[in-house]
This record gives sequence, structure tokens and C-alpha cells, in this order.
Amino acid sequence: MVKIFDFPSQRLEKTFSEYRIANLGIFCNYNILLLLTICFVDYAMFLLVFYRFIMLFALFLIIPR
Repeated sequence: MVKIFDFPSQRLEKTFSEYRIANLGIFCNYNILLLLTICFVDYAMFLLVFYRFIMLFALFLIIPR
């Protein structure tokens, strides 16, 4: 058993495996949130660039006529 002091008034006793699992859970949740944020920003940037290319293509189609 290892003693972990989360708060000054509260003393928790956990095994190493429980503490490691808790840390991994927090780490995985943080990684998933970070991954979702990166994917959302990447998708938004892709849509912005794609929209610009569509507008340029439409402009080149409209100008010659």
C-alpha cells in the first residue's frame, strides 16, 4: 500500500495498480479530448480551403462568359 495525499485533510491509501489505472484513465481522456479538438480544427481548415478553391473555380468559369 502506498499513501497518497490528495488533499491536506484527506488521506487515501491505494495500491500502485489502482493509482496507475486512475492516472491512465485521466491521461486517456485528455488524449481523446485533444485528438477530437485537433480533428475538428483540421476539418474546419479543410472546409475553408475547399470552399476557397470552389469559389476560385466558379470565378474562372464565370469570367470568360
